[in-house]
Amino acid sequence: MANTGCTASNGVGRPASTTITLEVMHPPVVRAQETEVYTGVGHEATLACFVYAEPRAQVQWYRKGGTPVDPIRLIRTVNNHKRYSLQFVRVHLEDLGDYTCNATNFMGNDSASVRLSARPKPVRYSSPHQGDMESNYTLVWDVESYVPVLSYEIAYRNDTDEEDHWITFSVPGTTSSSKYHSMSHTFTDLEPGSAYHVRVVARNEYGRGDVNESFAFTTLDAAGTDYPTYVQTSVEVSAEASNQLEDIVSEAEAGDVSQETQKTAAAASEALVNQTNPEDITRKEVSVAGQAVIHDDTSAANELSPKERKMQLMALVTAISLSSFF
Repeated sequence: MANTGCTASNGVGRPASTTITLEVMHPPVVRAQETEVYTGVGHEATLACFVYAEPRAQVQWYRKGGTPVDPIRLIRTVNNHKRYSLQFVRVHLEDLGDYTCNATNFMGNDSASVRLSARPKPVRYSSPHQGDMESNYTLVWDVESYVPVLSYEIAYRNDTDEEDHWITFSVPGTTSSSKYHSMSHTFTDLEPGSAYHVRVVARNEYGRGDVNESFAFTTLDAAGTDYPTYVQTSVEVSAEASNQLEDIVSEAEAGDVSQETQKTAAAASEALVNQTNPEDITRKEVSVAGQAVIHDDTSAANELSPKERKMQLMALVTAISLSSFF
């Protein structure tokens, strides 16, 4: 519908104008709000469709096979958004099935189908995509079902499998005091550092749910960590750094730690840390710790005997070496 203005003038007197309302007539167009409505026996439910037509269409709801719905028990409504609904205050077992929203005007007719179902909804996954173990992974999911879930059908595959081979099996279902059911399963004997896809389908006494999109997860690689590859997990120090620290210990035995040696010790501890952990905060902490031990500009440091100085420096070397494990 549109309003169009028309104005006429011949130069004599005031122009004349009027408004014309243009209505474009067309046959009905019907769209279902949801193609499947999930419910349970004894619960309420609403089926709805949107009808666009000019002139306004006559809308009727039918059961599968063309049987009109019960006009006494079921509530039919329409709102200003052209939404036509069919309300079930309490669903009966015989109510489950397919319905048709049909609209007709003199230009034509159209319809849309809606299913009233008590089967489970597609499952929703809540696990992280990155696993924390090399050969095991625990998948967690939940599903809506108004009755107990009898079983879960699981299928998974390794993405490196060129034949697209899915391994399938079933696990027992769940019973819940509400319509929400939670479940988990741990996969074992997986390949480290590999990507997998998995699908889970729930089944109850009314049928099998739809297959949702597959869920992707990855196992931890064979290194045993998800740290960057440059982080080492063994105590390996360069010969140069080790020799520098040995020189410091030798000077400590003689009780003579020069400023040059102090700088060398700080550089050696820096080199050790750089080889074992690249994080700035750890490098800074160990470097500061190393300088605090070798600096002899405090009264506490000056009171140390050569033997005590050696023991303290050896403790520093041990601490730096052990830092490579963290």
